[in-house]
Amino acid sequence: MKNRFLTFNYEYFSLLLLGSLCLLVAFSPRLPIADESIYFSNLEWKGSPWTIAFIKNYHGTAGIVSSWFYFLLPSSLRVNILYLRWVNVSLFVLSVYLLFKFLLKRTNPFEIFSVVFIPGTFALFGRAMGDFPPILTCVLFLVGLEYLTHIESVWRRLLFLVLIALLGALTIVGKQNLLLVVFTWPILALLQRRITLLELLLLFVLIVPFPLFVFTVWKGLAPANSKVLKLGTLNWSSFEYVLQWFIVSYFLLVGEVRKMIVSIERQWLLVLLLFLILYLLQGTLIADLQFDSRIEFIYFIYHLFLAFTSAYAIFFIYTNLRERSSIKSLAVLGIICMMAFASLNLISVQMRYPAAFFGLLLIFIDDKKLDQATPNYWKWFGLLFNIVNLYLIYRSN
Repeated sequence: MKNRFLTFNYEYFSLLLLGSLCLLVAFSPRLPIADESIYFSNLEWKGSPWTIAFIKNYHGTAGIVSSWFYFLLPSSLRVNILYLRWVNVSLFVLSVYLLFKFLLKRTNPFEIFSVVFIPGTFALFGRAMGDFPPILTCVLFLVGLEYLTHIESVWRRLLFLVLIALLGALTIVGKQNLLLVVFTWPILALLQRRITLLELLLLFVLIVPFPLFVFTVWKGLAPANSKVLKLGTLNWSSFEYVLQWFIVSYFLLVGEVRKMIVSIERQWLLVLLLFLILYLLQGTLIADLQFDSRIEFIYFIYHLFLAFTSAYAIFFIYTNLRERSSIKSLAVLGIICMMAFASLNLISVQMRYPAAFFGLLLIFIDDKKLDQATPNYWKWFGLLFNIVNLYLIYRSN
């Protein structure tokens, strides 16, 4: 009876958590907020959105696929920012359902709402940004690769490869950092003998042309007129930010915080050394120690936390690379590392960048045979962060 009560609590609380996202969206401002205005301005385009001119004059670092999708909606929906937020919430629920149903092979319908515990998800799904539907196409891309295993006919496999390639190309054009998934997961399928080498090469040949065409028009991975993307010298804070998201999200979901502390005690010298190196690489030691206000002190504490969590993330990835035999788990760790290194040139990284990889995080945890029906109270920290984060974003208008 006790276990049933706990499971009941977890399942229905998870449903209520999704409801909290819906409430935040329902009472959100009716005007574009912050970066939303950049992407919303693309819908004011008077000509055809299916032209090179639209691609060339597109605003924002990503999400051209989202704008194309919004242009397919009735004009009454397209001009209302609140409706577009609801569209993203709907696509989020569909994406997570497909992820759990076909990739994680979970049958409990309440488990899908555990995604709301991952930091950054509300900011990702609760705004009309350029993140959807590319995340949906990415999930469909992964599901397609999984389903390809069950197709025996050569011609049907060929047609399905074309469809998968289209989804992969749209994913890359829609959210460029997800190209790490699009080019890594088919290699994983090859190693697992779910596709042949010839099919892999054909898939890549079919995927590359369209993104290459768009990036050529943009003269880079983002539009030349974008004011959001800022490149600079190596920024270790951005590198650490991705690792921090990964390790914090992992432990909030799994609830192994005590285990983390014990393992640190055993390997404290290595973690301390990594912590010191990463903190010094940030180049903010002198500036952080000269704080004159409460905000600067909080900033100093955050830098300490950032360096420490990212140091432990490196230690965690290192130990898992040695201990795990699952190719899928190794692929996830590799993608997280590539994502971190790809962020080195970015002056700043928003939470929604790494949060777009929430599906990989769940696949990684699934290999640990995580019992999603077991409640642990560390999850509430992730939920609280998401609610406060999205609330502050809405209030910033």
